[in-house]
Amino acid sequence: PDNLIVDYVQNLDMAMVTAAQGNARDTERRIGRLLNGPGQDLAARPSYLTTACHLLGVAGAAEAAVDCIRTALNEKSNLMPFLDPYLAFFDPIREEPVFVELLAELEDDWGISGE
Repeated sequence: PDNLIVDYVQNLDMAMVTAAQGNARDTERRIGRLLNGPGQDLAARPSYLTTACHLLGVAGAAEAAVDCIRTALNEKSNLMPFLDPYLAFFDPIREEPVFVELLAELEDDWGISGE
């Protein structure tokens, strides 16, 4: 619904529920509101940005997850490019071309071996 919660903790919690349900569309909307909405908490953003990316992966939202990872790599966050993309959160999108391309870029840029 359009009355998405603005509070980042509640929004993140609800995104976790919708991701677990496999509802990629609602998860994307909630994460989008969380990361881009007028009520975003800029002080807390670095701490929840990685979780937001994980939830997009769990939900199967490949393009949104890759965009989120790219954002996390360009901002202050606790996303580790040598670890996070290889975690099980991203298993639902592991074979998606956009995610495969991201992994190849990370492996080239960071000298990471995907094995």
